Amino acid sequence: MFATVLAVGLGLVIGRGVWGRWFGRNRFVVGGKTILLTGASEGMGKAVAIELAKKGASVIIVARNVGKLERALGEVEAAALSLSNQFFHYISADVSIPTEAARILQEATAFNSGTPPDIVWCIAGVALYSQHRKKERHLIFTSSVLAFYSVVGYTPYSPAKAAIKSLSDTLYQEVLAYPNPPQIHTVFPGTIASPGLEIENQGKPEITHQLESTDPIQTPEEVARNAIRAWKEESILLP
Repeated sequence: MFATVLAVGLGLVIGRGVWGRWFGRNRFVVGGKTILLTGASEGMGKAVAIELAKKGASVIIVARNVGKLERALGEVEAAALSLSNQFFHYISADVSIPTEAARILQEATAFNSGTPPDIVWCIAGVALYSQHRKKERHLIFTSSVLAFYSVVGYTPYSPAKAAIKSLSDTLYQEVLAYPNPPQIHTVFPGTIASPGLEIENQGKPEITHQLESTDPIQTPEEVARNAIRAWKEESILLP
């Protein structure tokens, strides 16, 4: 059973980047794999797509803005390890609309010669379940360090991130009841320097700015590299 769950998750929050998942042995090999990334036209999502392209993965990026997608795809293609053995594609979709999830998976599968993506990385999205048992697959959620400990100013934000952690924890256990279950992972980033952070800072209470004044801010590229390295090193948590 391969559960492709596209869940809300671009982490633009406080604290040092905390990465990982309580999971067992990880075989996160991306060379030759097809990876679907939602929320990947800028920021962390685009940085992850570029890092995966460097490692030999074929990448499909999803976001709403076609102009941003086209520019991002150009950068992803330029980073490819071998253009002759990799392919790249973008899908313009609003993942906050439930029916779009089915269209995204259908288009990605069609572009991948009729085979569903090997890995789905949920940086933004909604939920869709389908069953495919032929080969190993990975499902990656993006939550936030606020899933572990929230602070003032994040009441509208933290509960959703905690819910993503709970979903991934539960799903990690439930898929073990099926043959060839997908591997479930979760990323817990801290503050990321991105366009979303600039918008977020405009509406934060003053006390939140004070609490965050000494927090380090990561670049999207640092976030992407740390996440991928954590899986390769089989780390549980990577600060």
